[in-house]
Amino acid sequence: MRKRKILISFLTVFAFMLNFQMFSVQGADTTAKVTRSIGAGEVVRLKSKNTLIFSQDEEVKVERKRIVTIMPTPENTTSIPTSTPTVTPRFKDKEVVIVMDTSRLTTSAPETGGDPFDYALFSGSDDPTDNLNLSGNEFILNGDCHSNSGIIVGVGRQDSKLEGKLNHLGTFNIYDSGVEVDAIKADEKIDMPNLVNNFNTTNAIRFSDSLSPITGDSLYKDYLKTGSDNILSDEYGEDLEIAFHNDGENSLWTISGDIIKLDKDRPFFFDGKVNISVNGVTGNGVIVATDDIVFNPGSSVSGDIGIYSAYGNIDLNMAAMDEILDREGKEEVPVFRGLLYAPGASDGDGSESGKITVRSKYFNFEGSIVGKGLDLTGDKNIKYSITEVHDDFSDPDIENFLLDKTKEKVIEIINHLSNYDKSNVKLATIIYSDYAKIINSDFSKITSIEDLEESLEEKEKLVEDIYDIVENDGCNLGDGLRLAYHLFESKGNVDADKYLIVFSNNSLNKYTVNDAKDDFRTDNLELRESDIPDYIRTNKGQSYKYAEEMASLNSTNTYKGTYFIDVRPENDDVDKFSKIGQKANAKEVDGLYCYNPENKDGVSLLTSLSNVVSEISAELVIPDEIVVPTPTPEATPTPVSTPTPVITPIIEVIEIDYDVKVEFGFGGVDVNGNGVIDDNEVAFSNKLPEGVDFVSSDDLDYNETDRILSFADESNVITNRITDPVTDKEVLTAIIPDLRVMVEFNATGDHKFEKAKLKYIFTNKDDSSDFEEIIVDIEELIVNVGWVIDIN
Repeated sequence: MRKRKILISFLTVFAFMLNFQMFSVQGADTTAKVTRSIGAGEVVRLKSKNTLIFSQDEEVKVERKRIVTIMPTPENTTSIPTSTPTVTPRFKDKEVVIVMDTSRLTTSAPETGGDPFDYALFSGSDDPTDNLNLSGNEFILNGDCHSNSGIIVGVGRQDSKLEGKLNHLGTFNIYDSGVEVDAIKADEKIDMPNLVNNFNTTNAIRFSDSLSPITGDSLYKDYLKTGSDNILSDEYGEDLEIAFHNDGENSLWTISGDIIKLDKDRPFFFDGKVNISVNGVTGNGVIVATDDIVFNPGSSVSGDIGIYSAYGNIDLNMAAMDEILDREGKEEVPVFRGLLYAPGASDGDGSESGKITVRSKYFNFEGSIVGKGLDLTGDKNIKYSITEVHDDFSDPDIENFLLDKTKEKVIEIINHLSNYDKSNVKLATIIYSDYAKIINSDFSKITSIEDLEESLEEKEKLVEDIYDIVENDGCNLGDGLRLAYHLFESKGNVDADKYLIVFSNNSLNKYTVNDAKDDFRTDNLELRESDIPDYIRTNKGQSYKYAEEMASLNSTNTYKGTYFIDVRPENDDVDKFSKIGQKANAKEVDGLYCYNPENKDGVSLLTSLSNVVSEISAELVIPDEIVVPTPTPEATPTPVSTPTPVITPIIEVIEIDYDVKVEFGFGGVDVNGNGVIDDNEVAFSNKLPEGVDFVSSDDLDYNETDRILSFADESNVITNRITDPVTDKEVLTAIIPDLRVMVEFNATGDHKFEKAKLKYIFTNKDDSSDFEEIIVDIEELIVNVGWVIDIN
């Protein structure tokens, strides 16, 4: 017995040693380094404020460690063994069918009482106190004007000339002027249409903090130069820098630089406010924002420019043109050609919007200025002209827009689901017009926990096919619902969570019948173009009845979620679509069995639709755990005899989970207290050089007493897990984002930011012990500061 104890003790010690050796490892080498920079490296001027940037060139990497424990087999004892089954929880697979309306629109656009873009100046407010004011010492007008309220004329009589009709619904007043005018009482109010749909299409250069349907990253990053996080690609302009700020309520985009390039086929579209300040503009095109637009076009404008604020104001600053005026006279001031449009938000939302302000000493303009209110300062030469961008402001091509938006939202759902990692996800897309068909004739596996590469290929193929969808005549929702039911029945997994999502862009007018009969078809036949004469009928009433019957057929299946979405901007018969949703057991929203996004209270249809899709996407990725019943254990008979136990080691392997943090200020140690650093290391505390003062930073903390920069308690470290293609082992990676500090240089000469080091610490989550440290060099930086020389 004593020998056995000694043997067990020896094995236990061996197990402890092996455990310790596998866990305690040394700091890994790395080729990563951090550089500091000030702008592009030019000479910095005295008293200037500049951004000090810390940038790491590559990730640090460590192989994920394991704790290996070896223990002896315990002594065998005589007992009645029982079986205790182990239950591993798992999650249900998901199956999603999206039914898309690809029908061509059959309803016409509403009448607006006239076209506001037929005028040189248009004021859309019907408030009696909100008049169109024509003022200035010199006002040359060549074109008609219209006001839904009154018009007030107060221009200098000597240098002014107003040629064109002054149409007004309210009062007309003229003061201190001998200028001849042609004032006419208008017959009716002219509405200003919402034209967001014209521009927020798949062709738009859209700046939004929402996710790209292609890359899954922030949408605006699709337009940046490779390797840059704030410089736009050359196809959008020259030396254009972009910044984005969101305070939780408002989004503000800022673009500054040399030249912005416009493309008539690809409007710039900004979600939120935008402030653009450039030296010049080239090309014909439109700039659109959902909120305020502040635009400084510089002094070089060579194309026709459309500026459209959907729900905010426009502020056009012509300061650069004024410099030409002061230097060379009015004759040399370039003409600004284009169309300015600010219809403002819906009435009753409590905000003041729709005002167009032109700040200029002398405004030389050709085109149309159309707003809820106009504020035109200084002297003016305004001529009505149909510019290259006027066609873009015609009635929207609603059917193409709705199909484009439906495609975009379906792809958004697919991308959201492709990031789900709890179980497999299969998705099918059914499109309907005259009849319905299944894209790729089956489900596509867009998430696979067994084969990620295969699922990625299937997802990309499905997205490409959705982009290629074109519109067709007829609207047969019932046929789409028929195929959805049979697809779940024939190709679905009985244990999977099933979801049905239905988009409607149009009123129904088609239904499907059996051979030579007028009774509704309910089987699983997928029709072809040649089948239309035999099986497709046209009747609006029957079309809705057919859709209701097919919806009821789907309700016999147990779906985890059913969602109906009416995308039409004009949908007075939404109750009919809701009734179909009710038959299908669709989710009830605000008293309807469908979502009904629309332009309401200053919120656009597009924003409402995005909110709807985000809500549905969030519900789709809620995991549903399968409950596996635990079987009753069975006892085995008592053993007749117990043999002497053989001590067989048991090996237990535990994967380590980790936290990562990073510290500044790692350097050598002054072991003797004489200022000499051991191993010739450079002591470093990330201290600003003398003559360099801290201004502000969102990324780093600053100690004013010691003048030292340090990480905040919750430093932002970007981590990831990858598989090494050579060793096939899991590797942990970490990298700091670019860190920015605003500093001010208050002394001339060279300022040396000393060499430094950065320490990454990977920490075991279970017992908080450090198991890996990686040291990254921060290279020194020398900044030369010169005097500010005023050559004037």
